[in-house]
Amino acid sequence: MMRKVLEQGVDSSRDLANTLNNANILAFAKAFDYAGGAAQVGSADFAKTVTDRYVEQAMQGDQGDQNPGVQLALYFRQRAPQLTSIYGVLADKSLLKVVQTALDIPAASSRQPVDTQARLLKARVNIVDFKDAKKLDAFIARFAAMYDTQNPGAGSNVDASANALLYSASFLGSDQPVGVDMSLLLRRQNAARGF
Repeated sequence: MMRKVLEQGVDSSRDLANTLNNANILAFAKAFDYAGGAAQVGSADFAKTVTDRYVEQAMQGDQGDQNPGVQLALYFRQRAPQLTSIYGVLADKSLLKVVQTALDIPAASSRQPVDTQARLLKARVNIVDFKDAKKLDAFIARFAAMYDTQNPGAGSNVDASANALLYSASFLGSDQPVGVDMSLLLRRQNAARGF
């Protein structure tokens, strides 16, 4: 199936990638656009982009095994800047969990009609703020604190809290780094930007 997706490309609305109604497959087909040749698969920039995305996914998985809060925070850091409306948050369970946790909104609020949920979230969060790195980091820090409060001992180790993993242990009063420290996240972010 994936071979057919790549061979057909994405130019026609009848192409398999456009008919599957799967955003991930469509993004994959656009990135590896063999049919249209727009992807420039052999370029160094393309290889770096693919490698960076793989490293980011691997880091999310590894850290998520230790603490689901860290995986959610890393996922949010990656996806939130791309949001265009509050409905994007409501459509993604992981993004919604981060927002609900950070804002201390009960998960039961998801039982309300979608428009009611959207109004509630719009009143409490501005999607445009997620495009600003400082505001995004502040929101993630708020999520990490709330997650640790709501889920004590959620990780494989009680001391491996989302705050300790997202920020350095020295920030928390220890000389030894624990998990993913802020410098690792900054290096990862700078690598993706080409610095």
